[in-house]
Amino acid sequence: MRLRLAIVAAVMSLLVTAPLAVAQTTQALQTTQAFQATFRESLGRGNAPSGVGYVLGTRVTEVFTFGSAEATGDPSCPTTTTGSTTFTFPDGSTITTAEEYLICFPGSARSAPSSPNSYGVLEMTTGTFEIVDATGSFTGVTGSGDILIRIAGDVLIAHYSGTITFP
Repeated sequence: MRLRLAIVAAVMSLLVTAPLAVAQTTQALQTTQAFQATFRESLGRGNAPSGVGYVLGTRVTEVFTFGSAEATGDPSCPTTTTGSTTFTFPDGSTITTAEEYLICFPGSARSAPSSPNSYGVLEMTTGTFEIVDATGSFTGVTGSGDILIRIAGDVLIAHYSGTITFP
């Protein structure tokens, strides 16, 4: 009888601790690494390529979707904006980010002739991103970080820097 009770107690102990061990192993399998992305955009004067860049060392296409804009009341950094970007990888997998930006004009760039419509007006935008969706080989990833965008003339350079965690 005591042997049966000991066996039942041992089995119950395994049933309780096994799921905990599996959960800890699953969490241990997650990996976090640096998330880097760089894009060069043409703003209308024909400098190719536009909407093509590198994410995690892979050449991808990106599409930015504007969300909203609000005035800040600060003449040197007059606008905050929101939007989202979808990065599409060669195998069709995607990563979509939600983004927030503060748009600034360094020095006296804001008073340049025909500003802000003139090509050549300098702009420096800083922001943050968070991965909000992913498909294909990136399903389940999470991540966030910073964005730095510089515009001069017809060229926009966007650089994302942060982390990405794989399930």
